[in-house]
Amino acid sequence: MRQPLLAEPRLLEQGFGEWEGMTRAEVLERGGAERERLLRWEGDPEAAPPGGESLATVERRVLALLDDLAGAHPGGWVILVSHVGPIKALLCAALAVPLTAARRLFLDPGTLSVIDWGEAPVMRLFNAHGHLGWREARWMRQ
Repeated sequence: MRQPLLAEPRLLEQGFGEWEGMTRAEVLERGGAERERLLRWEGDPEAAPPGGESLATVERRVLALLDDLAGAHPGGWVILVSHVGPIKALLCAALAVPLTAARRLFLDPGTLSVIDWGEAPVMRLFNAHGHLGWREARWMRQ
């Protein structure tokens, strides 16, 4: 049965505010308070970029979405297409690890991760490249 695609704003990428489009190195080059803020943001999931959103806020919004989806589709399968921040937040929640662990998870563009979300979530697949070919993974090209 074909299901409709629904745009869901709670799956948007983390808002980076004034850092939007900048690399880590570019933010660090600003020095001073900006450098300190970046370093704090990297270690504290409650910290946010200037004008942006914390990873803890991202986690709260995607977990609220999961609650809504579980109520709307009890026992059903749901496919979510999202960005790195929301996916990492869900993975950390599924693994019952602190959000700081998100910095240790690398996700390539266009890969698949599968979580069987129930009483005790199980990560069934992480950062899978099979449909892309392994040579297309960024970490393979380094």
